[in-house]
Amino acid sequence: MFCTVYRLYRHAERLPPEIARAGGVFGWLLVTHRGKLSPQHELVARLYPTPKAEVESLIPELWYPTLKLVKEGFLIAGHEAAGAKEKVHQRWWCVPGPMDDGGRAG
Repeated sequence: MFCTVYRLYRHAERLPPEIARAGGVFGWLLVTHRGKLSPQHELVARLYPTPKAEVESLIPELWYPTLKLVKEGFLIAGHEAAGAKEKVHQRWWCVPGPMDDGGRAG
């Protein structure tokens, strides 16, 4: 689904609303199984510049995502990898919509 994703945390600290809103990234959100060798319940959320998952994601992927509907969109909470074994809490606010003339979710 095409949407605008706003990352709500940086280095495990909540961003002020005006900074989070200014950092919106536009792309195709996919929530998929983590990989062939992982258990079925392990999901990962990724944001791509095209609907095909054959390119690098636009922002760090979100592991073990949980979704919650909110006004004008939904929240995805999970963990970003912050190193080989470290994970940090992250939450995305996602606003789905068709692309406008500027390539943003409208």
